[in-house]
Order: sequence, then structure tokens, then C-alpha cells
Amino acid sequence: MGKGAGYTSAQGAIMVGFVNWAGTPGSVAIGWLTDRFDRYG
Repeated sequence: MGKGAGYTSAQGAIMVGFVNWAGTPGSVAIGWLTDRFDRYG
């Protein structure tokens, strides 16, 4: 799909890397919010 859009393999790898790194702080933030606002209470 990426090559059809005109991206090289290296550019695709960089984009996947950014998505993976963005997921880590997002997971931490969701965990913090869950603890902060006590979703089970």
C-alpha cells in the first residue's frame, strides 16, 4: 500500500516507528487517567 502511494520502504519503516513510539506515551497517559479518575468506583 505504501509503495502505491509513492513512499519508499525506508519512509514506511520510519512511519511505523513513529506510530509505535506514539503508542507508548499514550498507554502511560491512559493508565494514569484510569488510576486518577477510578473507573471502577
